[in-house]
Order: sequence, then structure tokens, then C-alpha cells
Amino acid sequence: VNWIDFLVNLRNNTIINRFLHLKERTTHKVGTKLKQKQIIGYMGTTGDSTGTHLHFEYWICPKGYKYNYSDRSKYAKNPIEYCYLFDDQSAGKSYNVLLKVRGFSQKIDKTKDQVQVINKYLNIRDDPSLKSNILGYVNLGYYDILDIKTNDGYTWYKILENKWIANTEDTVYHKKEEKEEEYNKFICPKDGYYYIYLEKGEEVRYPKKIRT
Repeated sequence: VNWIDFLVNLRNNTIINRFLHLKERTTHKVGTKLKQKQIIGYMGTTGDSTGTHLHFEYWICPKGYKYNYSDRSKYAKNPIEYCYLFDDQSAGKSYNVLLKVRGFSQKIDKTKDQVQVINKYLNIRDDPSLKSNILGYVNLGYYDILDIKTNDGYTWYKILENKWIANTEDTVYHKKEEKEEEYNKFICPKDGYYYIYLEKGEEVRYPKKIRT
């Protein structure tokens, strides 16, 4: 399956997922927004089944289509050709699985330089170059920037070991917040002349705006 074709399917068609033989009916309703790794049901052996398993169907239907079981042979596709795998998932070598989704995002950390991935279709590569191997798509979220390089007209961020992404409209760069240095302040209590004694290595610093 061509990746461009896949995106076109999502935009121009109604996609129906069917999870069958579950141990019990899911409590999620159509239109419910789910998070990654959220449990939607448990495998079972209900109905016409010879053992515990998950029967998963992926239908590509006309836009606005209303479900009708009799259309199964017309719209149901091989779901493995439309699935993604994350870094902690795998599939048998005989399966033609789409590119993996790499990385698990971190919490925002203002003490580090980070890049935020805001588009789920951003390629991640094994080298900071357009000629390098595409390893998959990077997961959404924040990543510490381990290294920065410029190549092929892009700034590249190393976010995992041997894994790079380009700085595009799909990313937002967050520079770490610099802490202000703390100094021992001396404020004149009144007009006059004062002596300031310094220890070795100490220095006097003035504010940018100072009255004279």
C-alpha cells in the first residue's frame, strides 16, 4: 500500500474498524477519542470461534457510508497493510506492515533544548540527510535534542540514538530557559562614597541601566 494512497483513503473515505470476538462489549461509543495504549477491549472466544483471539476488520468505504454487514466483501481490506507498529511492537516477517512509528515522547522540560513534533507524518531517519534511510514516522510530543546538524537545506535534530528528524513545519523548537545568575547585591542606603572589598575571583557587575 502506497503511503500517499493511505492518506487519501483517510481524507476521502469513511473508515470502519471492527473488533470481533471480544470477551465483553466495549464501553466506547462511535466518535470517542482514544489515547495511545488505551485499552478498548479484551480478546475473547465469543460467537463462531474456536479459541481466544482478536478478529480485526478494516473497511474503506465511500464518504458518509452507513455500516451494512452484507458489504463486508466489498469494503473490507487486509488490515495488516494499513497498520503501524511502535518501537515496542513487532510483526512476523511475512506481513507487509507500514513503516514503524518511532520514539516515545517526554514531558516538556524547560531546562533542556527540545523539539516538539506536531505532525504525525514526519519522517525519522538514521542520519541527518535526505539520502539516509527512513526508519518510520516519529511519534508526537517533546524530545530532548541530543545533537544538531545542518545538511540538505535543513537543520536536523538528533532525538534518539541514530535517529534524526528535520526542522520543518511539522516541528517546533523550544530553547531552554536560561536562569539568571544570582549575585550578592549592594544597594547604597544613601548618597556617599563606599568601599567594596572583593575576595579573589570576585568582580563587580553593574546593571545595564544605572543612575550616575
